[in-house]
Amino acid sequence: MTNESDDDHVRESDKPVVLVIDVLGHQGCVIAQNLTKQGVRVVLAGSHGSQLALVADSLGVHFCVIDATDGGDIIDCIQMVLRKFGRVDGIAHCSKGLLLEAMRDSNKVLR
Repeated sequence: MTNESDDDHVRESDKPVVLVIDVLGHQGCVIAQNLTKQGVRVVLAGSHGSQLALVADSLGVHFCVIDATDGGDIIDCIQMVLRKFGRVDGIAHCSKGLLLEAMRDSNKVLR
C-alpha cells in the first residue's frame, strides 16, 4: 500500500495540452509559466524564433514559429500540436494582432 495519490500517477498522455500564442509578452509568459507549473503540456508559438526557443528551453516545452496574425500559420501550428500530442485542450492567444477569423478557422480544425 502506498500513500501517493492518483494525481501523482497521471500518465503523460492524459495531461492537457495548451497552445500559448505570443508568449514573449508579459501576459503570455505568465500564462505559460503557470500552466507548466500545473503540469499542463504547453506548446509556445510566436514569430521571434530565437527568443521563443530560449523561453521554450527554460520551461522545457515545445514551440513553433508562426505569424500570429496569419490564420494559415495558426492552423498549421495547431495541426502540428495535434500530430505531436493527439489533442489540443486550450489555446491562449495573447497576441495584439488577434484575428478572429483565424481563430474561427482554427476552431474548425479542432472539431
